[in-house]
Amino acid sequence: MNEKRKKQTLWAVRCLLTVLLCGFVFWAWPGYLAHDFYTSETYSGHYELTDILTKDAAAAQYFIPQNTRLGEIMFAAVFNGEYPEGAEIGFVLCEESGKEIFSQKIPLDQMESSRYYSVAVNQKVKTGQKYYWVLTGPAGADTDFQIMYTNHEEDQAPENELFLVQEEQIGESAQSVSQYTYMVHPDKIIVIGGYWLGALLVYLFCMDVANRLLGVKGK
Repeated sequence: MNEKRKKQTLWAVRCLLTVLLCGFVFWAWPGYLAHDFYTSETYSGHYELTDILTKDAAAAQYFIPQNTRLGEIMFAAVFNGEYPEGAEIGFVLCEESGKEIFSQKIPLDQMESSRYYSVAVNQKVKTGQKYYWVLTGPAGADTDFQIMYTNHEEDQAPENELFLVQEEQIGESAQSVSQYTYMVHPDKIIVIGGYWLGALLVYLFCMDVANRLLGVKGK
């Protein structure tokens, strides 16, 4: 193969490698890094209500995080009736083993019925590991406090695994109407720069291999 033909072949190889690498980079690109946070959620267009929760009756949602920086957990609740001044909802986040990693008391007068309520947990968690959060209702027999859930699998947050009310599963496909917000890596500029630098090094390595195989001298 003469030198001119080799250079033409190398040019074609470069074009092919460029197209393939660009395609791979955009396919594998972690798009969530374009934002400071991202949220997965349950579509709440079809929902049902649990039994009334009290201080002795709890609802528990098991889930597997999709990212290591869990910022907020949101749930949807409905409540009616009178409740004592200072009545609170209990929220606890635990590892699957039962180890508590976060807890908060939520005053009912800070909530709106039939709405999402956000709990800022701000915890580092492990992807692939199961966790669960527990809600307990307020003290007061005249308060009807219920959690929204859905039986429609296509409407459920991908994290959710198992939903229990008073330690019993209320349906094989039932999951709470909930949302999970994740905070993006604080050094995302470094992560993005490393990603593109790695892609560039792979490209240069492939071009060097092509040059050696074709025996092209010079550009």
